[in-house]
Amino acid sequence: MCKLLTDAKYLLCVFAICNMKFVVTALQYWVPHYMRVVLGASEHLTFILVAATVISATAVGSMVGGVITIRCLGSYNNPKAIYLCLGLFTLLACAAAPLSFLTADTFGGGVTVYVFIALVWVIMFSHGFIEPIFTGILLSSVEDGNVASSVIVFSQMVLGFIPAPYVYGLLIETWPRLNHEGENQSLWGMRGVTLYASAGVLALLLACLLRMKPSAPKSDQDLAQPAMFIE
Repeated sequence: MCKLLTDAKYLLCVFAICNMKFVVTALQYWVPHYMRVVLGASEHLTFILVAATVISATAVGSMVGGVITIRCLGSYNNPKAIYLCLGLFTLLACAAAPLSFLTADTFGGGVTVYVFIALVWVIMFSHGFIEPIFTGILLSSVEDGNVASSVIVFSQMVLGFIPAPYVYGLLIETWPRLNHEGENQSLWGMRGVTLYASAGVLALLLACLLRMKPSAPKSDQDLAQPAMFIE
């Protein structure tokens, strides 16, 4: 347990997956509000687009990620799998970055709503693609998979799933922008959450760089371990 919690590469990867969970959870909770209040979409259209996006993007991402990993890399134990995750995480962050800069007047004619939901689709797709591969990498790259699994689940709950909706709400309440109907159109919740995704990309990039750093020769026991973090 102590060895696991002192492994910088492992901890950076855990932070990255928590970061992704935080961003995705906040979006799942607040995207309908943003579409209705900020972008001016109808409640009916919002329901259809959000439901179709969350269901289809996550499912397609998981299937495509599994197929690519198996056919191109063999399995997630391939050392290159972590770089595939980094690439998709970067795509997620790039899709998230412009969300808070989209308003009802950006393109006009309701086009902004579809541009917005298309970017959300890319984010959900990337999440579905990355999560099973990344989790498999983390669990197979340490000696005690049971402890690693507990750390990952607990961290995702405490640092990602639980606080995400509240942090977004706190941001829009701290810097409100009310319309004539008294609805809060503040962009700061979306802006803070989506730009935070870049921290996850940076953490995963640092983990990859540390992995590439030359280290002391491994013992026979270390060489036998199917770990992503072993050089």
